[in-house]
Amino acid sequence: MSYRREGDKNNFFFYVLIIMFLMTSTITLSIFAPTSINDHVIYEKSDLPNSNDILGSNLELYIDGDNLTSSKHVAAEMDQVLNVTVFFTDSSDDSFISNANITLTGALNDNFTENAILEHYNVSIRTNDLLFGINFFIIIAQKQEYASQIIAFTIEVKEKESNLQLFLNGNNETIGKYIEVTFGDLVNVTVIYEDYSKLFIDNAEVLIVGEGIDLNLTKHPIYDQYNVTIDSADLNVGIYFLTLYAEKLNYEPQTVQITIEIIEKETDLHIFLNGYNKTIDRTLSVPIRSLLNVTVKYFDYETGIGLSGATIQLVGEGLSLYFTENPTSHLYSIVINTIQLDIGVRFLIIYAQRLNYQSYSALLRIQVDRIHANITTVSGQTVINRQSGQSYDLEIELIDLDFSLPILNATVTYIWTYGQGTLTDPEDDGIYEGTISNLVEGTFVINISVYAGEDYEFERFTITLIVVQPPEAILLFSDADNPDLDGVFDLIWTSSEHADNYSIYVYNRYITQINSSVVLLENQIGISPYLISGLLDGAYYYIVVAFNEYGNTSSNCIQIMVSGSVDEVIIPGYSLFILICIISIFSVIIIQRQLRHKNKRSKITLRDLC
Repeated sequence: MSYRREGDKNNFFFYVLIIMFLMTSTITLSIFAPTSINDHVIYEKSDLPNSNDILGSNLELYIDGDNLTSSKHVAAEMDQVLNVTVFFTDSSDDSFISNANITLTGALNDNFTENAILEHYNVSIRTNDLLFGINFFIIIAQKQEYASQIIAFTIEVKEKESNLQLFLNGNNETIGKYIEVTFGDLVNVTVIYEDYSKLFIDNAEVLIVGEGIDLNLTKHPIYDQYNVTIDSADLNVGIYFLTLYAEKLNYEPQTVQITIEIIEKETDLHIFLNGYNKTIDRTLSVPIRSLLNVTVKYFDYETGIGLSGATIQLVGEGLSLYFTENPTSHLYSIVINTIQLDIGVRFLIIYAQRLNYQSYSALLRIQVDRIHANITTVSGQTVINRQSGQSYDLEIELIDLDFSLPILNATVTYIWTYGQGTLTDPEDDGIYEGTISNLVEGTFVINISVYAGEDYEFERFTITLIVVQPPEAILLFSDADNPDLDGVFDLIWTSSEHADNYSIYVYNRYITQINSSVVLLENQIGISPYLISGLLDGAYYYIVVAFNEYGNTSSNCIQIMVSGSVDEVIIPGYSLFILICIISIFSVIIIQRQLRHKNKRSKITLRDLC
């Protein structure tokens, strides 16, 4: 085995010549020709004589579970343990070849251990036992009567990945790498140096150099970090570029360039618009006719103390106003009416200055909006139900949402299918009223429009008016005898126009109203005729109620007497006679009501409806 290195550290050849005198008289030659640290060429040649006594074999290579039989290369970091596994099998049936002699040579020499249960051979390689860069290995698998196999492979050992976080005066500047300080301020440089798994790298060498500075960062006694403090007074005013180095053996080194800008005595400005801190977001939306209070705190950035005697001015949109100082709080303020700005987006600039301090300016974006107004009904309902022939009292309330005041002197109009009109505010309280009379059946949309000047903004408002007809009269009767001997009979009722369903009730007294005492037999699922059976002797009173979405109508209440023994004389056909009389009476009533309703509808005019 021989080595030769020429020129660059990567330009070398590793020659391996292995002569094995087995019964096969096999001679194997392996040549590695790496062209770079990540690239290599492997030539293998094996000349085996033909013999019926030699059994064929296969050798497969796995590292950490990955099949590397073809690629023969793996990259790993320091402090890793690689599990190298080979499968030595009979090529005829892929059966496991046990008790073989399998050795590892090259960068390390070791013998593979057989795992008879899992039918493979394995050995562990610690990357700490290898050199950085490409490490060459050869696996030789031999057993008498089997063809020997060789696999050459490489392990590239890399430094462990690392990561560096930079904090300047407590602020994470890993990306920015920049800090601006006032002359005389201290700059705290804190570094967190960690590996790829976020574990702190202890005992590393961390230093910062440049511009006459050469300082070592020391490990914090409590926290996992390195830090050092730089006095800007040692640098004077200007921009300085410093280089930070962090390294430790077996770890990837890190280099960061830091920019420190040292400026003259610094000031700051805090801005409050209508009491809200708008130092960062210098925008505010306000309604027209409102007051805008602008208050600022102009202070020494280092000490936080407000500066007295400063000149602060508000300019823009035709304004040029000076702030007034409160000598106690050292706050400066000014109040303007948004009428001076008018509706729209307005830009105002604050200029603040004082001798020996940095001047400061800030741009304000003031959005002056129309007054937000709300249109609603007094009841709060936008879907109104009425019966035909009734009237609807339209009551619209206008509210100024910005100032929580009623809106007076507005023009409020409405339009619907049968006309239009104007609402009035008789009480001068922001409630506008009107009446729509003689409603006809149907569903209508009433559109409300409002105008109260250019300072108000109204959205479209609609009301849905549903005019319906409740169920018509209903007649209830039965085919029971008087009295009924077996307690089995049908309840029969006439169909009610506009009814959706029917409920049936029973009680032991005459039913004058539906309450909790009345027994509900069927809840809006009753169908005529309705069979009654299994009654004991006694008096039973029944009533049927017709329902639709908008109301209900009750039938007449009928009495049914149930008696198993009858002493009195029963007149034949008496029950039928009574039934015919009741039907005739109710038929006349229904016809008369329909005629009245028809005449009433024919008399409705557009003027009546509006």
